[in-house]
Amino acid sequence: MELSYSQFGTGPAMIILHGLFGQRDNWLTIARIFSSDYSVYLPDARNHGQSPHSDEFSIPFMCADLYEFMNLHRIEKTILIGHSMGGKVVLDFVVKYPERVEKLIIIDIAPRAYEDRAEHRQVLEVMQQLDLSFFQTRKQLEEALRNQLPEKLVQLALKNSYYKLPNVLDWKLNVDGISKNMPLLLEEVLIEKSIPVPALWIRGGLSDFVSEADEVFLRQKFTRLEIRTIQGASHWVHADKPNELVAEIKNFLNR
Repeated sequence: MELSYSQFGTGPAMIILHGLFGQRDNWLTIARIFSSDYSVYLPDARNHGQSPHSDEFSIPFMCADLYEFMNLHRIEKTILIGHSMGGKVVLDFVVKYPERVEKLIIIDIAPRAYEDRAEHRQVLEVMQQLDLSFFQTRKQLEEALRNQLPEKLVQLALKNSYYKLPNVLDWKLNVDGISKNMPLLLEEVLIEKSIPVPALWIRGGLSDFVSEADEVFLRQKFTRLEIRTIQGASHWVHADKPNELVAEIKNFLNR
């Protein structure tokens, strides 16, 4: 699948993959910071942002999209950064194509299988139930969302709306496709062999996505691993503590 993307700067390649319900715009500020030294690519995952929709949706399918993206743009080797779902895609990619990865940065996700999160399901159910034909403005949609979702999820859903036509709203997300395939996104990424690619794991100090047991496993599988915790950050590290995140990444890349 040919993904929609933005690109900034020149130099060695860096690709940043967003998380579930995200889009490339979430990483614009950070991409521009790194564009002074790197050619930074921000693709939208399938079923997200401006990329095509598909009923086929899983970590391996998105890994194949990344492989195709790199080949299409003649990127032989790259620095890969992935947050949450994007981190799992990066993990699957480095297992399959370690020779294509210069360095690896994973943000607040582990390779293991996860339980379905109530907040993910809540957002999807509300988006499926709302009839967007009743709303002519995003302000009206925002008011309706506020009646059914907590504030942080309101903004998450609202950012995934757009004007398909004047006064006609639609979702950027393939809501039905994501809902149907959610169990596939939560599956474990199998890592059978040790991986020598330099890797940085960053977790949010307020997040429970990466446990101590995960750390033990990661140190067994990644032979050149650093793990950092950003205090005061939730799962959305890039939104909560962008300056601290950029500093950790820069320190890692400069070593």
